[in-house]
Amino acid sequence: MTEQYNEMMQERLDGNLDEQREAELIRHLQEEPDAAMHNASLEAVHDMLVRAPLVRAPGRLAATIMARLAQAVQEEAVQQELSEEVKQALLFATNLVILQMTPVLLASSYMVMNAQARPEVLAKAVNRTVALVVVMIDGMRVLFDRMEELVDEDPAMAPVALALMPTVMNGILDYMQNGANPLEDVARQVEGASGDDSDDLDYDRIGRLSG
Repeated sequence: MTEQYNEMMQERLDGNLDEQREAELIRHLQEEPDAAMHNASLEAVHDMLVRAPLVRAPGRLAATIMARLAQAVQEEAVQQELSEEVKQALLFATNLVILQMTPVLLASSYMVMNAQARPEVLAKAVNRTVALVVVMIDGMRVLFDRMEELVDEDPAMAPVALALMPTVMNGILDYMQNGANPLEDVARQVEGASGDDSDDLDYDRIGRLSG
């Protein structure tokens, strides 16, 4: 009889136990404390196994985003046939961005994963995460262009390019906190250029990256 109830416990966890047998199992658990403890242990293990993929998923998503960012920057370097000095400086700067953005990406990934049950929230979360990645890539491109100019003028100036990192990071933080357009701020501070404040710029950048 004990083995039968054990099987019923497992069937209940799998969602295969009919109402009549489930009622019988509940009565048994109420009458037998040892059986109730065993059932609680099975439920705990079951919950852990069910939740494990969702617990790991945000980390995997964050890692994927960082890998795509690094790949995009590397492809940009190859296309423009940079000198070795610029490539090394760019690689270092990219690693710094990835390191500093890890908490943000992980938090965004949790936001996406935890919104799965609500499609409208998930859509907003995905848009937010994509916007963050776009901002990061565009920020790196601004940094990339400036680094190339500095190193072409004087290879010893490569470390100076890293001083642009706070500007890029501040732009990202402004975007996250205030919904501002960080690319305009970066361009203004780095090159003295002005831009359009329209929110459509985000969608234009997303379109360029996906095209």
